[in-house]
Amino acid sequence: MEIHCGNCREELDNEDIIIMNWINTLTHFTCYEQDTDLIKDIGSYGVIKNKYPFYTDSLK
Repeated sequence: MEIHCGNCREELDNEDIIIMNWINTLTHFTCYEQDTDLIKDIGSYGVIKNKYPFYTDSLK
């Protein structure tokens, strides 16, 4: 099971720059349309999924 962008629904690649919002939804940086106050973290998908183990656990 792969994780997809919450907006465009494309599969996320490790090199993609993504935004994680307050409810842990991952969205491509270029797809993000919400208030910037709702941003919890920004970085590459590879870094984010290693930083937050619940993303890695969901891929097993």
